[in-house]
Amino acid sequence: MESHLTKYANKMIIVIIVTSMVIILAGAVIFRSFFAVEFALGVVLACGLNIAKVLLLKHAVVRATGMSHGAMGYTSGMYMIRFLLTGLVLVAAHFIPFVELLGAVFGLLAMPVASYSLRFFIGDESNQ
Repeated sequence: MESHLTKYANKMIIVIIVTSMVIILAGAVIFRSFFAVEFALGVVLACGLNIAKVLLLKHAVVRATGMSHGAMGYTSGMYMIRFLLTGLVLVAAHFIPFVELLGAVFGLLAMPVASYSLRFFIGDESNQ
């Protein structure tokens, strides 16, 4: 199971990076000013968080499947950690003067886009 999970996580990380690059390019085309650099830094910050969240999720699933007791509490705790990290990145993007909050918000949307696109384009590989 871990190798299948690692394979899926690696694909998701690649799609997150590609989606973030597309968001950065779209921001550069739309803004065409110094604001595009701030926007790109927000997207890069959010992209780093998304990659960390995928790795944390993979670790939580592997660890929870190996636990006999307390897996529900562990998984809930890891969910709260990922949720708090998202809030921390949004607060940091708001207060850091050279990082645009809008870029961080659009960058955070790369993870659900990656998840849905992997499901849509790759399909269910568990039947193979």
